Amino acid sequence: MTPAQQNKFDEFKAIRETVGKTTWLSSIFDEIWFKEALPKIMNSSPSGMVAADSNLFFHSLPHPLLDASRFEAAIALLDRRLEAFAELPFKRKDVTDKLKLLRIARSNKDLKNHFFEINVLGDLALKGVLCDIEENTTKVDGVIDLAGRQIFIEATNTTQEVIPRFTDTSQDICGSDDGLQDADGTEHDEIYEGTTVMAIDTDCQIKQVVKKLRKKVYESRQLALTKGSPTVLFLARTYYGADRLLAEITVNECFQANEFAALSGVVLADSWKFQNTSWHPSVKPSTPLNEVEERKFRGWYAKGNVDA
Repeated sequence: MTPAQQNKFDEFKAIRETVGKTTWLSSIFDEIWFKEALPKIMNSSPSGMVAADSNLFFHSLPHPLLDASRFEAAIALLDRRLEAFAELPFKRKDVTDKLKLLRIARSNKDLKNHFFEINVLGDLALKGVLCDIEENTTKVDGVIDLAGRQIFIEATNTTQEVIPRFTDTSQDICGSDDGLQDADGTEHDEIYEGTTVMAIDTDCQIKQVVKKLRKKVYESRQLALTKGSPTVLFLARTYYGADRLLAEITVNECFQANEFAALSGVVLADSWKFQNTSWHPSVKPSTPLNEVEERKFRGWYAKGNVDA
């Protein structure tokens, strides 16, 4: 076993032991999943680890040996949310179906879609405000009540990879044979060794976020059918997708356009784990949140770690 493989094995073992002590998370990522995942993880290259859908859960977690406290907090929060969702007293068939879909998707790219939705709904259930899921008329993911009226909730991910993966380290990153020159003309070719640089198209990142927002408020889509009720979209970014800063800027710019007036606010999350968020209230929504509602969202999801 190479040193790199040994490190992965030690990490894998720590995750396996910690997940095994949970109640609901271990029912999704059970011994069968870990046994099937181990050879794929051990034989994956760094780029392959990111690309391998079957390893998404493993490679998305904080390192259990390098950041033990953060890792344990992440696992505990994921398990509490799963439990809160699983024990909802209403729409029991929908609850069961969503948990089944999560288990089915545990080794493919759909995992982050199903897990993010349950993370959001479970978090709102933990906060004691979730009152419905799969609402009958609009089919929105959830409905909450913060101050005596319903707020319609949708949770979705950006899924497309819009940032290219840089794989060719053999070429001169400046596009020529020349190294960097000091003011006196001295060249330093060696500084490029082991360095990778890529040009990233910001337009495609912006369009990715706009497309997701538009998809949820366009005419007959879920949040466009709420008929005067406030709405909040929970949007998780994906690896190799729009970065945090561009996503935040894009959301705030969208609020200036009338076509997004159906949105009362957006919660941006750094990933499907729903543990680092930022809150963005709309500036001119058709139905704004009242002071109590907006204060609640700001207190829960303003920039930082989510604490259930």
